[in-house]
Amino acid sequence: AEPGVEVRPHKHDKGFFRVVHQGELIMHCDQLEGGKISLFPGDWIYVPAGVVYGYKAGRNGYYGGMCHCTDN
Repeated sequence: AEPGVEVRPHKHDKGFFRVVHQGELIMHCDQLEGGKISLFPGDWIYVPAGVVYGYKAGRNGYYGGMCHCTDN
């Protein structure tokens, strides 16, 4: 994602892992302490099925991966 790109709040039917390879990913979610967290290369986060979240790419953009789980 290019620097500053935002993805509006949404949810998925399955839980998933998101891993940061480069840049910064700023996750927004009511279930996080303080409502958001910044993730950097090597960091990962698990988001359970049905949890509403959004994110924004940091000032240097974001490159990473996402893997949906087969079970919730």
